[in-house]
This record gives sequence, C-alpha cells and structure tokens, in this order.
Amino acid sequence: MTDIALLLFVVLMFLCSAFFSGVETGIYRLSRFRLRLGAEQGWAFYKQLSTAIADGQGLILSLLLGNNLVNYLATSCLAWWLLSYLKDENLAEFYTTAIMTPSLFIFGEILPKSVLFYRADSFIRPLAPAIWSVWRICTI
Repeated sequence: MTDIALLLFVVLMFLCSAFFSGVETGIYRLSRFRLRLGAEQGWAFYKQLSTAIADGQGLILSLLLGNNLVNYLATSCLAWWLLSYLKDENLAEFYTTAIMTPSLFIFGEILPKSVLFYRADSFIRPLAPAIWSVWRICTI
C-alpha cells in the first residue's frame, strides 16, 4: 500500500470517527416530534431513523462499536506507516500516541459532538441512510 493511500485511509477513518461520535450525540438531541411527524408523512429517511431509534440500545451499541473500530484502524495504520520510516518501535509508538490522542479527541470527538449537539435535526436527516445501514449491519 502506498504512503498516500495509507494516509488517506487514516483521514477517512478520522471522518468515520467524527460521523460515529457526532451521530451518537445527535440521536439524543434529535427532535422526537419531528421524527414522528416525518415518519407519519412518509419520508423514507424518518422511517429509517424511527426503526433504528426504536432499538435504542442496539443503535448506541452499533455507533460505539463503529467508533472504536475506526479509531483502532486509524491508530494502527498510522503506527504502521511511522514504523516503516522510523524503524524503531518505541519511537513509532510514541509518535503515534502523541499524534493520534489529541487529534482524535478534538477532531473525532469534541468537534462533531459539539456541532450535532446544536444542529442535530439538520445533520441527522441526510445521514439517516448511513445510520440505518450501520445499525442493520451491527444488529444482524
């Protein structure tokens, strides 16, 4: 795997981490009235969300599982990339920890949760198919 592809994969995992973290908070902040009204009016994405939210524990478990998985994948890929250049395991581990811990905390946790805390209704609606898909895959 080339260096650019590996680093792009790490960036993709950051975006996935932001998705899972933000949706976790957004699900709690979503207006249940709008959700029920949209489902009754026949909007497909509201029906999908209603189905997933009805299984609250399964949805949260799916989101937490996905978030942990992408965080581990991002960290592992960065460690692998650094190890190929540094040739010292201890140094690669140190740099991976020094880079990933604050980066994932800020860009993968704090920012997405803050955005979806205030704008859950506008952001969750277009993400409904992805949320439903993750929930279905994890609850099979």
